[in-house]
Amino acid sequence: RGALMIIAVLLIFSIQSAYQLASYQRRWEGASYDAAMNKFYASVPGKSGEIWVSRPQFSEYTDARLNLIYYPTFEESSITILERMKNASAVFIDTCDLSCITEECKKRNAEMISGLESSFNKKEENLSSCRLLSFSR
Repeated sequence: RGALMIIAVLLIFSIQSAYQLASYQRRWEGASYDAAMNKFYASVPGKSGEIWVSRPQFSEYTDARLNLIYYPTFEESSITILERMKNASAVFIDTCDLSCITEECKKRNAEMISGLESSFNKKEENLSSCRLLSFSR
């Protein structure tokens, strides 16, 4: 019975992972993602301070050291997240990385974006179903 449960969990995890990968690939199909990221990073050259990103793939576009906003971080309060980013010179967020199921999570994400908007200059690119948000000081 235990082995059957483990197989079921692994099967569900595999299906979910395959769906997320296919969804990610469709999301950026035909979009000018590279151009948008290059434009965002060009807006922060030589600035001191931390750079925070919502996905590790953003490191493909810069040699700068990046701080990753890990998925579990999105479960933190927006105040805690903003406090951790107080030394940031730039923050890059792909809104599709902020996926939420609960209304409370969606509210925290909206509060975090609002807090960033009040502390940083914001640039935005709409690509397919996602938005790339660039915040810099």
